[in-house]
Amino acid sequence: MAEEMDPHTAERLGIPKPTTIKLINGEIIKGTLTMVKPKRIVVKCDDGRELKIFKHSILYYED
Repeated sequence: MAEEMDPHTAERLGIPKPTTIKLINGEIIKGTLTMVKPKRIVVKCDDGRELKIFKHSILYYED
């Protein structure tokens, strides 16, 4: 029952999906959004890195 109410499930968010993120320090990250948590997101970058990014450090986000 709790699983149905969880807004962060992969099916409900439609992930993994390609994304572009601009951070407050000016860095632009292109990759695949793999996980969304209440305080952070996880992105697998095109260059092989896997980054855990806090949501407050995101300036611009695009699907």
